[in-house]
Amino acid sequence: MACRSRTFWVDFTEAPEPGPGVVDSTLLAELAWERTRVPDTEVSLNPADVPQKVNLPTWIWLDNAAFEPVSIRAELDGYGLWAETTATPARLTLDPGTADATTHPTSGTCEATDGTIGTAWTPGASGSPPCGITYTRATTNGTTHPLSAALT
Repeated sequence: MACRSRTFWVDFTEAPEPGPGVVDSTLLAELAWERTRVPDTEVSLNPADVPQKVNLPTWIWLDNAAFEPVSIRAELDGYGLWAETTATPARLTLDPGTADATTHPTSGTCEATDGTIGTAWTPGASGSPPCGITYTRATTNGTTHPLSAALT
């Protein structure tokens, strides 16, 4: 009998007693987290030209319209058991795809500030961007460096 699952009955409006095989808020939180789907990260660049320019800082930022928390709720209807997870963008990590580049900031990690990451380039802006990359060497033979940006 040790290998058999135990069967128990619970009235529809009552929460089951804690124990093995019983759905609880921790299990529902794990389910909600597993089902959380964060949209792909699409950053804005300036200059937006491809290929990027050598020794010219490229400003990188996230569009505020796409920068929103994502929430998922898992619920056991009728029992009052539920859990909700929320993924809130916290930082953007840049990888220029080559050692021949400088990231801004030096760590390559741009923290969220006041609900945004990075600063949109505006005419007249100069110097190093708060979030961006400066490529210091051109590629050869038409090859490219794959810029990647990961949202945490």
